Amino acid sequence: TIPSVLVTSSAPLPDIPVFKSVLFSSDGLELVCMFDGLTDMGAGSGLTNSGSLSFTCANLLDFSKIGSDTVCVWEDSTSFRVQLGRNSLIMGVSQVQLFANRILPQCSASQDCNELYVPQTHVTIQVPLNPNAPVVSLSTASTIGSCDDIVIDASISYGNLGRDWSNISWVVESTASIDKSGAYNMTRFLNKYYTKNTSTLVILPHALFDPAEFTITLVLTNFFRVESRSSSVVEVLA
Repeated sequence: TIPSVLVTSSAPLPDIPVFKSVLFSSDGLELVCMFDGLTDMGAGSGLTNSGSLSFTCANLLDFSKIGSDTVCVWEDSTSFRVQLGRNSLIMGVSQVQLFANRILPQCSASQDCNELYVPQTHVTIQVPLNPNAPVVSLSTASTIGSCDDIVIDASISYGNLGRDWSNISWVVESTASIDKSGAYNMTRFLNKYYTKNTSTLVILPHALFDPAEFTITLVLTNFFRVESRSSSVVEVLA
């Protein structure tokens, strides 16, 4: 009987990849996760099935509001994307934990890498380099009578990245040379009653203002703390 001989590679074993970064996508709907070296994409631990690039994120990661249906997809052997569903959107910057014993380095068939699992790692989620900005849209009449209310529609504004707006604020300015009380009253009214969302039709009662020209500005801030503004001019005739 000829004794069997185990042949191993003389090449040095690869370094254990480091889970180095987690970055929001520009639209805030995904996380981009990066390692600093080539991985086996979870094949060795059974995280991914043969030939599949997608896997259940909860089997690899833990973070606030992760859903059991949150899907991860490998882009290549060094990075994967977390596709955030409506119930797993992360508000603000928080941490992601990578579970130990899930990811190995990429090795040749002759190398024994079974002990080189990436350890448990905590990484802070970073905002993207070029986050999407809100797009503010105001629709209102350019001229009204002194007995008319001012009606404003901001419902087609977008850029909240699938979440509630971080901040909604209003500013009203007047061309009236002496009496600025109308602009003041309108600003207070708007910031008291219309800072929850942009889907509600805004109605400014005519009792708040006298005839003048008003510039009404809406400022929207998304959860990346990026803000945009838009203004409309309304002339109230005597």
